[in-house]
Amino acid sequence: MNRNIWLKKINYIENLKDVDLIKFESYSVLISFMLSKDEFKVNSDLKDFMKNLGVECKPYLLKSRTAMIARAVRIFQKAENEEILSYINEIKARIQIGENEKENITINKKTKENYMKKMLDLYGRK
Repeated sequence: MNRNIWLKKINYIENLKDVDLIKFESYSVLISFMLSKDEFKVNSDLKDFMKNLGVECKPYLLKSRTAMIARAVRIFQKAENEEILSYINEIKARIQIGENEKENITINKKTKENYMKKMLDLYGRK
């Protein structure tokens, strides 16, 4: 999922008043964020995120991303409105940090000679 879509969804959640609607909308953000391979390449990367949410990840959870998601959804389900908003702010912070890191990355492409073009220029028809 695109980071902009997550941020729009989070802004929508922050403006909601109904507690149940906040929970339901936050599930979609949480699940899509945790399933994203762009944010978390391997399951062990999720361990720090889960720790920030206050969820202890035992070694058996690290083997299954869906098991970690199930644990996080259960915590969201039992959480109060203020806790859910703090979890959503944690996700928002990670998204914004990730955007800043991507902006700072510069790609240095090596310019290789195009062998075929060189040969055509050298031996081609004129």
